Amino acid sequence: MLCEACPKEAQTQSEHSPCVVEGHERILYVLLDPDDINDGQIAATAFKKSDLKSCSLSVCRVEYSESSEVFDRIVNPKLEKNSERQLVGGFSVICSRIRDLAIDGRRTFCVIDDGLEDYCAHAVIGFSDVTKEKDYWQKNNREKARADLVYLFESGGIVDLSTFDFGKIHREARASNSDIKLQSPVTEGQPGSAVD
Repeated sequence: MLCEACPKEAQTQSEHSPCVVEGHERILYVLLDPDDINDGQIAATAFKKSDLKSCSLSVCRVEYSESSEVFDRIVNPKLEKNSERQLVGGFSVICSRIRDLAIDGRRTFCVIDDGLEDYCAHAVIGFSDVTKEKDYWQKNNREKARADLVYLFESGGIVDLSTFDFGKIHREARASNSDIKLQSPVTEGQPGSAVD
């Protein structure tokens, strides 16, 4: 659901992204202890409101990711920075469910491509443009919006990243031709296609 609340969703934002983030894509949020999980509970530092406000909450686009990339680009650098951190796993949810979150009938979150030079599957989640309107955040809407997002991700349970099924589309595109521009992900059982 692309709309005026999230105009950046309509066009690719990074030259390193394969395409805009589609509603059917699976989005992954990596969980580390104690940053995101503490004593089995979601930590206050997970899904930070400051990251949501600046539209910089980092997530992965599963269909364009490889397991090795997720570990090399996300997990291992964070573990190396702090030896007390431990990988817990990840939360995974379909993008359209994030985009469906709303308060008073108005979308609260955008999911935007943010491919990096060495990791094309990077994306970000942030508060929608309607949340920037004057007085929008009265009545604790910001807390409710974050709670809705946490609940959505949490409801699918924690996935084990060592056995998680990453990147069918990405693998196929790389194997066929590294110069091919990736197209919309293919559903299970259908042949893939790519064009120049």
